[in-house]
Amino acid sequence: MAKKFHHWRIGTINVRTGKEDQKLERIVHEIGKAKLSICGLQEFRRIKSGSALVSPNTDDHDQKYEIYWSGHSLKRIHGVGIAIRAEKGIVIEEIRNVSARIIVADVIVHGCSLRIINCYAPTEDDSSTSKDLFYNTLKKQFNTNKTQKIICLGDFNATSSASWYNSSLREHVIIEDLEINDNGERFHNFFNIHKLSVMNTWFSHKKCRRITWHSSDGNT
Repeated sequence: MAKKFHHWRIGTINVRTGKEDQKLERIVHEIGKAKLSICGLQEFRRIKSGSALVSPNTDDHDQKYEIYWSGHSLKRIHGVGIAIRAEKGIVIEEIRNVSARIIVADVIVHGCSLRIINCYAPTEDDSSTSKDLFYNTLKKQFNTNKTQKIICLGDFNATSSASWYNSSLREHVIIEDLEINDNGERFHNFFNIHKLSVMNTWFSHKKCRRITWHSSDGNT
C-alpha cells in the first residue's frame, strides 16, 4: 500500500506590531498567501495573553488561523505569538505563554508530535542580565519527551558573518566567524549545546539597515 505524505510549511516573521485588529488581518493574509501551516510572530506588542480566530483576505474563505500571543501585562513592547492554521490535520495540545519573549505550542501535525518554540531575543544593547535570563528560560523549554520533535523559531538579534559564505550551521560543524556580536556568540553557543541545525535564517541587509537610532532624550 502506498504511503500518503502530508506537506506543510512553517515560517516566522517580525511583524513590528500586531496590536490593532486590522493588522491581525493583514498578518494572516500574508501567512495565508505563503500557505503556511504554522508561523511564529515577533514584536507582536499585545498586552497580556490571548487568542483570536482570524480569516485571511484570500479566495479561500474557509481557511482560518488561530493566533495566540504572550505579552507584558501593561507595556506594549516585545511580545510574541504563534499563528496556527485551523484544519483537521493539526491538533493543538497546549499553548504556554512563558513570557513576553517566549511562547510554546505543543501540536500534532498529521500525526507528528511537535514542540514549536517561538522567541524574541533581547537586542545587542540590552544588559547581560536580561540576555542570561532569556537564554536560561529558553533552555527550559527544551525539556520534553523523546517522542516530540523541537522546532525553535524566532528573532535572535544576532550578527554572524557565517552567512557571507552561504554556510549551513549544523551540529559539530565549526565555522570561522570573522564578524560576530555578543548576541551572535550566545546564539552559536546555544545551538551547539542543544545540537540544533540552523536553517533559512540568513537575510541580506544593507549596512544602513543594521543601525539602531537612539534619540538624544536617552529614552527612545
